[in-house]
Amino acid sequence: MPTITFSLKDCQQLIGKKITFEHVESMLRNAKAELTINGDEIKAELGDTNLPYLWSVEGIARYCKNNLQLPNNVLHLEPSSQNIIVEKSVKTIRPWIAGFSAEGPALSDAFLKQMIQFQEKFCESYGRRRQKIAIGLYPSEHIAFPITYTAVAPESITFIPLGMQRQLSLKQILEQHSKGKEYAWILEGMKTYPLLKDAKQQVLSFPPIINAEKIGKLEIGMKHIFFEATGTDEEAVNLAAVIFAYAFAERGYKVMALQLIQEKEKLKTPRIEWEKKKISPAEIEKLLGVKLKEQEIASLLIRSGYQYAKGVVSIPPYRTDVLHAVDIIEDIAIVYDFNKIPEQQLATATIGSAQHIVSTIDTARDLMVGLGFQEILSPFLSNKGILTNNMQSTEEVVEIDNVMSETYSAVRNSLLPILLELLSKNKHVSYPQKVFEQGIATKRDRKVIADHELLTGLTTHEKANYTEIRQVLDFVLNMMGVAYQIKEATHPSFLQGRAGKILVQGKEIGFLGEIHPQVLENFNIEMPVAGFEIDIQGLEE
Repeated sequence: MPTITFSLKDCQQLIGKKITFEHVESMLRNAKAELTINGDEIKAELGDTNLPYLWSVEGIARYCKNNLQLPNNVLHLEPSSQNIIVEKSVKTIRPWIAGFSAEGPALSDAFLKQMIQFQEKFCESYGRRRQKIAIGLYPSEHIAFPITYTAVAPESITFIPLGMQRQLSLKQILEQHSKGKEYAWILEGMKTYPLLKDAKQQVLSFPPIINAEKIGKLEIGMKHIFFEATGTDEEAVNLAAVIFAYAFAERGYKVMALQLIQEKEKLKTPRIEWEKKKISPAEIEKLLGVKLKEQEIASLLIRSGYQYAKGVVSIPPYRTDVLHAVDIIEDIAIVYDFNKIPEQQLATATIGSAQHIVSTIDTARDLMVGLGFQEILSPFLSNKGILTNNMQSTEEVVEIDNVMSETYSAVRNSLLPILLELLSKNKHVSYPQKVFEQGIATKRDRKVIADHELLTGLTTHEKANYTEIRQVLDFVLNMMGVAYQIKEATHPSFLQGRAGKILVQGKEIGFLGEIHPQVLENFNIEMPVAGFEIDIQGLEE
C-alpha cells in the first residue's frame, strides 16, 4: 500500500481553488485513501494499487478537480524531431522503452520532490522493484539526441554513477554502488546489460540500476526535461510514460512525443489512447437499483474522470484498471454515494456447503506445507512462450483475442511452467527452494475446453532428483489414502528415463520427474529441478 506526502498549499495551487484538508480528505476517501495532516504536510496512505496515477500530488489534484467539476489541464502531445533508437541487442534483456520531453516553468522544489517520490513509489510498487518498470528523468539541455537504447558487455563501458565521484564499469556498479547491490538480482544471469547513451556517446543511465552523475540528475530551476521508462511489459512501460506526462501537464509543461526507431519501424511514444465502452441507463439500474437520467449519468462520469457522449464512455489513458462496463458503473456508484442506494430484501435464500473436492484440496495443501514446501498464488494468465515453447510442448492452449499485453495472452494449461518461471526469478534466494501451487488450469483438446484443479510441486537445489520428488508424491498420496501406480513414461519437459506417469485405477492423472536440461536453459535456471503435477479431480473419481 503506497504512502506519499505532499503539501496542502501545493495541492490547492494545482487545483486552482483554496479548499480545506477535510474537503480533500472526503473526496479521496472514495479512492480508498486515508489522510493525516501535520501543519501543511499531508500524508496519504493509498489503498488502491490499481490507480498509480494517484501516487503524486499532481494525480490527486486531477482527481479532486474532476470531483469538483473544475477544468483540468489537458494533455496535448506536441510533435518533436527527437528520436530514441532501440537496438536489437535489448530484445531478450529488457525490450521495452517509452519516453517524452517536457518544457515549461522552472522546476520548483515542490515539483522536484514529488517527481523523486513518485518515481520511487511507482517503480517499487507498480514496477515490482524496478524489474517490470524503471524510470529515469534527465535535464534535456545536456543531452544530444538521438538517444540510443542498447545492450553492452558488463565491463565494456565506464561512467560516473549518481552519487559517486569515480568511474565504474557496469559490473563494478553492481558490486560497489548501493543501488547496484540492491537491484543486481534483476540482471542476474545476463551476459549483456541495458544502457542509454546520447549522440555524443554520453551515458544517461544503466537501467534499471542508476543514472549517470553528469547528465542524470535534475535540479531546481531546470526547464527542459527528458523522461524515459524501460521494462519487461510493453503496456506497463507505456502507462508509466502516460501517467508522468499527465503529471507534467498538470504543472503547465508542454509535453512532446518522441519517435522510437526500432528495426526501421518508427513509432510514436508515448501512446495516448482513449478506450471507449458503451453503457446504458438500463445496465446501471440493473446493477445499482437506481434509475438515473442521462444528464445525471454524464455528470457522475465526468466527476469520475471519464468523458461521456450519447451512451459512449471514453476512458482516460492513465486508467488501465477499467476492463468492463461494470468497472465504470462501480465508479458511478462511488461518486453517487453507496449510502444513497436504497436497500433491497433478498429475493432468494440458499444453504451453502463446500464441494467434496475442497476437502481433498485442503488436505493436499496441508501435506505439502508440512513437507516444507512454500505455497504460491500465481496469475491465471500467462503466454504461449512460457506455456509451450519453454516447455518443449506442442499442447494446445487457450489464447486471448485483442490482448492488452503479450505477457498475459494465454490461459495457463499447467502450473508447472508457472512455477519454473517463478524459480527463474528467484535465483538470488538461497537454496534449496521448494514451492507448490494448487489451482485451476484450462486444458484444450481440439474443441473441448475444460478447467482442471491441479496440484504441482517443484524442488530445486544442486542434488534435486527423481527420487526426492517421488518420495514427496508417495507421502502425499499415501496420506490421502489413494491407491496409485507409477510407470516410466516419456514427456518432452522431463529428462528421458527420469520421468513417470501417475495412474489411479488405470487412468493417468499426472506426471513426475526431473526437468529436462533444455527446459531449464529456456527458463535460465542453473540448478537441477524435479517436480510433479497431478489432477486432483482424478483422485475423486
